Amino acid sequence: MHDITSVNNLLTGPSALVERGSTSPQERRTPPRDGQPGSDRLELSAAASSYDPQAEALRAEEQRIADLRSRIAAGSYLTPDKIDVVVQRLYEEVFGN
Repeated sequence: MHDITSVNNLLTGPSALVERGSTSPQERRTPPRDGQPGSDRLELSAAASSYDPQAEALRAEEQRIADLRSRIAAGSYLTPDKIDVVVQRLYEEVFGN
């Protein structure tokens, strides 16, 4: 297997961070593109640009509330297991562990 230590005359991998023969890390500097320092760019897709995590969380919470309300209205939310848990917690709160 070949040892690739540079691509386009730029060091890559562990050798890029530490100067050979040195014990302290050296900052690797990449030459600027188009003669402008800081020319890195980030492009987001339309879907990523329109994503709003707060709105998404709000929609999920509203959906959960609507689901719980419909289950309560249908009489399927309170099951014997859930009632047992509530009774046990109330007992522990009133009388201790």
